[in-house]
Amino acid sequence: MPSTVGNFSDMKLDIEIEPVGNAPSTRTSFAVSGTTSATSQREFLVSLGLESKTGAQSKPPTTPFKDKVCLYASIVGKPNTGDIWAMNPLVTQEENSGEYNAQGIELDFNNNNAHRGDADGGAGLAPPVSYGLAVTGAGAFRSTSAFLVSGPGTHSIFNRGIVFANDAIASSTFQDLGSGHEKSVDIRGNPNYGVYQSDARTKNYFAGKQFLGTEAEDVADADAQVVVAGGNVVLLNRSVQVDFDGNRRSAVLGHGSGHEITHSGNVVLDVAGNAIVTLSSTARSSMIAALGPDASGHVHTHQLTSIGTAAPSLHIKREFDVASAAFEISGGVARGKVSWVLRSRRST
Repeated sequence: MPSTVGNFSDMKLDIEIEPVGNAPSTRTSFAVSGTTSATSQREFLVSLGLESKTGAQSKPPTTPFKDKVCLYASIVGKPNTGDIWAMNPLVTQEENSGEYNAQGIELDFNNNNAHRGDADGGAGLAPPVSYGLAVTGAGAFRSTSAFLVSGPGTHSIFNRGIVFANDAIASSTFQDLGSGHEKSVDIRGNPNYGVYQSDARTKNYFAGKQFLGTEAEDVADADAQVVVAGGNVVLLNRSVQVDFDGNRRSAVLGHGSGHEITHSGNVVLDVAGNAIVTLSSTARSSMIAALGPDASGHVHTHQLTSIGTAAPSLHIKREFDVASAAFEISGGVARGKVSWVLRSRRST
């Protein structure tokens, strides 16, 4: 096999060039530039290839003694240095250059050996591992960020920050295995949606205690816990339920020793000025989950407001009943609209 041995240490940066796509005059010790010539053939300006066939019996058997690297780029910042980069790829799509795909870096990671990382959680990181991209570091001080997606600051230049497509992920799209750090997801901007989920069938699971409200309230209600089930969100110990069912909405409920749930909505009366308001099965189930199955221990209060016209005789004809999950309104204006509020609490 042919072999070439060369040592180009301490090269002087004496060659003055204008890098392709980056006009300022730059000094270097090695420069290669070219122009494509083939119409229907792949072209590489520089090709580096390395087949790794040794290292399995390395002694000691730990890195870096058996590492094999095809391309190693490094830079060390020393006193009086300017800003430094280990690598600086550049892609510029010039105006009217046509319709084509462009990528700053394409990382093709082909694993034809064996599955890696199938175990859940941190167990999936046990060696041997296969990482498409690994960001590691060392040093005595913390760095600003492992990743930065940025722009000019005057307008948006990316439609998406990070995209996972084509069902490429089998387990967790994002996974935080750390402990002791302050926040896992930290949204400090002003997006229209902090978290956006378009598929209503997707499940959400929170195993730990969840806090809603200001930081002071969170501390005061350290035992608060969110239970998510049946399309409802019930906050136990703070007694807050949110239920979306047609035009009905739950409201923020009161504090205190007993749980309280509030449902509200609008109803159109019939020609006799009557109406029966029936809660959905999920709303009734969530009420029982929060207040307990003993309906005799529930206390219900009603509030009615006639919309558009006065209705002095408007009243509750039949109080709310847990079994039927309904109450009856009477004495209103024919075909009138009524806003109603039902508050339910546990008496003990």
